Amino acid sequence: MIELQDESLSNPDRCVRNMSQIYDATDQLQALPPDQYTEIFRGLNDDDQRRSAVENFIQQMTLLMERHDTVRSIALRCLGKLSVVTKGGLGEQCLLALGEAMLGGPAMEREVLSVLDDLIIPSIRSKQLQDES
Repeated sequence: MIELQDESLSNPDRCVRNMSQIYDATDQLQALPPDQYTEIFRGLNDDDQRRSAVENFIQQMTLLMERHDTVRSIALRCLGKLSVVTKGGLGEQCLLALGEAMLGGPAMEREVLSVLDDLIIPSIRSKQLQDES
């Protein structure tokens, strides 16, 4: 996903296409069972590398939202989907990024609230139901 973000930042013509691919990838990652979240960080050997990768991902998503209004909704939804990932601090950082995005004004606040309602809350409810069974 980082490569697609890099390309989107350096070549804006490919931004929408790349963000659609990132969205599809986050959709697949969100569907993983929690015990497979470590697959996200395959090839990263220690906590520092994982933290750095998460930080880089969040920074690039933020830049993409700031530079390209056309992909802001997709980027917010990607962050929402990844907020359920409990490994490497990814979910926590995604939630923090969504919180910061809410400060971008009323329109951003509405978009983030939509992500909460559409993606995060149902995912939490689903997880609770799975844990109870």
